[in-house]
Amino acid sequence: GEGVFFDYFFFSENCSYHLLSILEVGKPELNLTDAFWSTVNPVDTVRTVMASPNLVTDIKYRPSTYHEMKFREELLEASERELLKEVIFAKADFLVPRFQLIAESRKEKMLRSFMDYYFYRKIKLDKKRIEEELTEEERKELDRLTELHKMALKELSAIGQLSGDEIPIPPRPDEGHDSSKLALASGISSRSHYSSFTIRPTFHDLVANESGYLKNSQIEMLTTELRYYLPEQKLKLHEFKLVDAISLSPLTQIQKNVSWRLKFNWGTETDPECFYCNHINFNYGNGLTLSSKLLREETYFLLLEITSQVNWTRSEIFLLGPCLFGGCLLKPHERLHI
Repeated sequence: GEGVFFDYFFFSENCSYHLLSILEVGKPELNLTDAFWSTVNPVDTVRTVMASPNLVTDIKYRPSTYHEMKFREELLEASERELLKEVIFAKADFLVPRFQLIAESRKEKMLRSFMDYYFYRKIKLDKKRIEEELTEEERKELDRLTELHKMALKELSAIGQLSGDEIPIPPRPDEGHDSSKLALASGISSRSHYSSFTIRPTFHDLVANESGYLKNSQIEMLTTELRYYLPEQKLKLHEFKLVDAISLSPLTQIQKNVSWRLKFNWGTETDPECFYCNHINFNYGNGLTLSSKLLREETYFLLLEITSQVNWTRSEIFLLGPCLFGGCLLKPHERLHI
């Protein structure tokens, strides 16, 4: 109501935290906010609610338009995806003989896959139309997809529902691993032996178990690594990551999503000439991701980044330039990522 306000702090008293306090207004004995004294992650507030007896009585899964589209595209064979791509990008339609000669059970899968793409693309264009005017090319695309949508509805009404394909319900976010992590390690650098202690308050990294988290993604915030160098008997802050986020979206015949990475950190110089010197880095880049299933699942990525570094111990205090960031993420088991 009028005159009601909350203090807001991104890492502690955020929106998720205040939703708990609103629940406490209706039932003060819950004491949900008492479980949090430092950082507050949204998924942890969900776990707190789920752990409260009789507070949640029913759970329903509502997949996003993107996940519906992705699921139905994966049901298609390679030749069907290629034909659907031609339909979407105005090289064919649903009246061409190649489509009409397909078995009705396969035709239905293609039509439903198109419907998902249509709704996904229409939502994006409608959202843009609210914020700014569509280009002439985008208006033509929307008109063409709308006509194809009408054709798809007629085809589906003639076929009826043959398949019972349902999107499998994935693990809920609150069923995933804890968002905080502690790690102990030891190693040898170019100059010294060391032992390290790392704490990550939030969320998830690429090699962690993906159950309950967005696939091929990473978001780490406030990750801190301390190193103790044994011969020198020195404790140093080796790295502090304000944010390290990655989103890898494999290309498909229909979807051409861009992968990206954002990293902002304070680190220790690895140059032998200045072993304990510190610098600040900022990296941002876009690129491409491909996937395969040669073993179980593999993800290959290559990003072109702009990297900048501030190092006040060198003659060149500020450095700026392009760099490549790439790799291969292997998943031989759902709980083992390399």
